[in-house]
Amino acid sequence: MSNNIGIIFHWGIYSVVGFDDIKAVRRRKLKNGAEWYYKRLYEKSDYRPISGHKETKKYHLEQFNNRDYFDLSNEFNDNTTDFDFDIIFRKLINDKISYVILTAKHHDGFCLWNTETTVNKSKKDLVENFFKAAEKYNIKVGLYYSWFEFGKSMTIDFINKVVIPQINELKKYKPFYWWFDGDWEIKTKYASNVVKNIVEDLRKYALVNSRIVNSICDIKIFGDRMYPEYTPPYKWEYIFTIGHSWGYNKAQEQCDYKDGKEIKRLYDLVMQKNGNFLINFGPKMNGELDENELKSYNDFINIISEDDEYKSN
Repeated sequence: MSNNIGIIFHWGIYSVVGFDDIKAVRRRKLKNGAEWYYKRLYEKSDYRPISGHKETKKYHLEQFNNRDYFDLSNEFNDNTTDFDFDIIFRKLINDKISYVILTAKHHDGFCLWNTETTVNKSKKDLVENFFKAAEKYNIKVGLYYSWFEFGKSMTIDFINKVVIPQINELKKYKPFYWWFDGDWEIKTKYASNVVKNIVEDLRKYALVNSRIVNSICDIKIFGDRMYPEYTPPYKWEYIFTIGHSWGYNKAQEQCDYKDGKEIKRLYDLVMQKNGNFLINFGPKMNGELDENELKSYNDFINIISEDDEYKSN
C-alpha cells in the first residue's frame, strides 16, 4: 500500500441504537463515539467514568426498557437479512479507492461472521458478504478485529477460547490487511507472546497494523485522527471520521461533520507525508449510509477528481 485511499466501516449492534449524547461528544477529548454504547451502558466506575454514561443509561431505559444490549441483535439481524454490500459499494467505490475494511468485531464482542465462539453474532455472514461484494470491484479487503471485549479481561482462558479461535476463523477469508485495535488491554506477558505469535503467522501473507504490542508491524497507526509532524521513513496510515463518531450516531447535526474541503485539506497533509488515507463510515442498522457522511465524501471525491483532471491538462 502506498499513498492509497481506503474506507473502513464500523457497523454492529451499536448501529441499531445509533446514540451518543451529542453534548458529551462535543466536549470530550477522547472522541470515542456511538460504537462505545455498550461500555457507557454498563459503566460502573465512579472514578473517572466514561463520558456520556449517564445520558446513555437514561436513553436506554426510555427507548429499550433496559433490554440487554445483545437482545438488540434481533433488530440488527432482521434489518440485514437481505443486505448486500454492493448496495453501498456502488455509492462509494471509484478509481480513487484501493482498499476497504470491515469491522468484523468491535470492543462489544458482537461478531459479523458465523463464529463458533459465541452466540453474539450476526445471523448472516456479513464478512463473507463483504468479501464477495468487493470481488466485483477488484478491490483489496481488510478486517478490523478488537483483541479485547468490554467487561472481559484478556485472561489465558479468554485468549485460548475467544481470540485464537476467532482469528483462525477469520483467516479463511484471506484478508490482505489485518487492522487490529484494543492493544491497550494486552497487559500480561502471556497475552503479549500469544499476540506476537499470531502476528508473525499472519504477516506471512498479509499486512498488519501497529496495534499489536511489541510485535513487528507493516503499517504504523499513530492514533485515531492523528498524524506525525514529520515524514516517516516507513508505511503509515491516517484514520479519521467525517463526523465525531465511528459508529452511526443519529444525534449528530450537520455542523458536526467535516465538509469536502476539510477532508481534502487532511488528504493533502497525509499525501505530503506519504501516508495512507483511511476514511470511516458508520452505516445505519440496515446498512444505509449516513447522508451527511456520504455528501461530504462525494464532495471530497469531486474535488480531488477535478484536481487530477487539472493536473493532467
